Amino acid sequence: MANLILIDSRVPGISDITSSLTPDTECIIFDYAIDTFESIQMRIQKPYTSVVIAQHNYGLPWFNLVMGTAPVRVKDIETIDPELESWSEFIAFLQWLKENGAHCVDFLACDLWANKDWVYAINKLRSMLRLTIRASIDITGADGNFVLESDNVDTIGIYFTSEILKYKYNFYTNSTPYGNGPATYTPLVFTAANPGYISATAYNSILGTAAATFAGANQSIPLTQDISNVAMVCMSDAAVAVLKTNGTVVAYGVKAYGGDTSPVASQLYNITKRK
Repeated sequence: MANLILIDSRVPGISDITSSLTPDTECIIFDYAIDTFESIQMRIQKPYTSVVIAQHNYGLPWFNLVMGTAPVRVKDIETIDPELESWSEFIAFLQWLKENGAHCVDFLACDLWANKDWVYAINKLRSMLRLTIRASIDITGADGNFVLESDNVDTIGIYFTSEILKYKYNFYTNSTPYGNGPATYTPLVFTAANPGYISATAYNSILGTAAATFAGANQSIPLTQDISNVAMVCMSDAAVAVLKTNGTVVAYGVKAYGGDTSPVASQLYNITKRK
């Protein structure tokens, strides 16, 4: 039977991922801000033995596969929600995958198995669903590997060919703040050797199309062109500022939240140069 990879459209380098899939692995790209569990299920037209979720670990105290569901508790889960009651929608989705042929569900997100809250949640899900669920203890992707250390399983040979080792990114970013921004928030920084790339056609922001939901009556500036040579990305819940390696800044999203740089455009030059 075939395998399935579900790719969050916010993940960079999707074409590099899809070109590295084994012949037995098929792909569905979902939009975090638009899709629902139901819409994803409608696109799954046949049974799959294994399903892997390609989505960043955003380092947040909760988890959402898609935006339109109630966030599930992660931080202090064993104490606050030991029976995973807040996970009911995600549990129903996993149960549906199992009933439709899945023997295991894998997470590509970095560091999940290194987090005691995620370890508790995954072990609880395994017990509740009698489903194999595997996760990584370290970096998945560039500067890491594609091994799911929870079960010492290499995803190369299952979902991927060795071509995936050329993938330039990994599945972790703490670049998305929550609320008014936690004290631990840091921008997403790319190395000089591997500058970032933001595709306007793949997603309208690193947040998928989530920023549009904050616009309301506020005017929003869309991302209309791809952005290459990205040095740093910094964002609020509704706007994104991208620093390029040449020192210029591109912003987009809700104007009231910083999506418009025109008022300070004359001051945004040579930012990467130190005095």
